[in-house]
Amino acid sequence: MATKEIPIEADLQELLKIPSCDLLRLNRPKPLSVQMPGGPKVQAFADISKGIPTDCSFALSISLQIAPFLMSTHCLVQILAMLEAVKSVVEDLPIPSFETLEKFFKAADGIADCVLAFTPLGLFDFIRDLLLLIIKFLKCFIGAMKSMIETLGGLTIKIGEAEALGNDELKQLYECARENAANSNQTLQDGLGPVVNLIDLVKPLLEIAGIPVEVELPAAAEPEDLEAMTEAIEKIEDIVVLLEQVVETIP
Repeated sequence: MATKEIPIEADLQELLKIPSCDLLRLNRPKPLSVQMPGGPKVQAFADISKGIPTDCSFALSISLQIAPFLMSTHCLVQILAMLEAVKSVVEDLPIPSFETLEKFFKAADGIADCVLAFTPLGLFDFIRDLLLLIIKFLKCFIGAMKSMIETLGGLTIKIGEAEALGNDELKQLYECARENAANSNQTLQDGLGPVVNLIDLVKPLLEIAGIPVEVELPAAAEPEDLEAMTEAIEKIEDIVVLLEQVVETIP
């Protein structure tokens, strides 16, 4: 069979060349750490479940570790600034300078929020946001549970149909799918545990703020008990309505 060469322009030949490895090589991210007050360093870690780490993922890892520290030490920093300002005032006695007094009053303003933080007035915003977070999670949980009920119910019907047809292989296939769905359902219900703990933690704050509310989430239903799951959903929906009403009453 005769062959014929077809001329290709130089520009097109350049485009068809196999790219150099330099263009495809993945850069190895540099180790990242942040020196914390007091001596220890926070090291970035690679989340191997999300693929090859990058400088961006390392920076995010550091941020997620440092953010709780910065939030928890905010009032401590304000108190230290206040102590430093008081020290300056004492050193300037009997007549503190204008600059010293200005520093003192600025530090006093900074610590005011910390003083009010754990009074009923200071807790209102925190409690409201926390309850809204719980409500959002419960609504997501309700949606997932309803979807799971539909899945399990549909598979139960399919198993009955396969049994009526005498198709053992198809029945076995649907039974396997229902078993997997039941296992997923158990994992889904286990995911409600952290919210239960969160509600237990917020109860003392509600008492301090003078917000009377009693919330008790229902116990987990059996993975394949659709009736018990439906009843649990109804109870959780009632709790969501109650929490939304509580949120509306918070000043």
